Amino acid sequence: MPAADKLFCLSRNKWIASTPEEGVRQFFLHLMVKNLGFPKNLLSVEARLKNFLFESKKIPKRRADIIGFFPFKDTLKPLILIECKKGPLKEEDFYQASGYNFHLQAAFFGVASKNELMICDARKIEPAFYHIPPYQELVLKASRLKDS
Repeated sequence: MPAADKLFCLSRNKWIASTPEEGVRQFFLHLMVKNLGFPKNLLSVEARLKNFLFESKKIPKRRADIIGFFPFKDTLKPLILIECKKGPLKEEDFYQASGYNFHLQAAFFGVASKNELMICDARKIEPAFYHIPPYQELVLKASRLKDS
């Protein structure tokens, strides 16, 4: 039995230290996998941005909280990037997620806290959802964006 100060990470498949931000991260991971149909193997947690970029641009040494991918034309493309915060969301949190997504180029990006969530269409950089849509709905929207 794990200690009360541990949370189980579905993506990393292990018990990890419980912090307020980690609680938010794990809440959304569980929601995405268990309720919204996101394949666990297509989610990455606390991933270094430079691991997903193959161009020679200079990448800041940053980790994205949650990145979801989708298959597109024989490759995997970033679908959604979510930055998790322990407290109320602030304007700079949105800019942080937007900056990370400038490098990653996911179709959608957002910020989440215990009580708030905002997901943006990366083309418009304005709120598109105040919830996370089901995986297949996001894939359909992203596929249409990539084809256009």
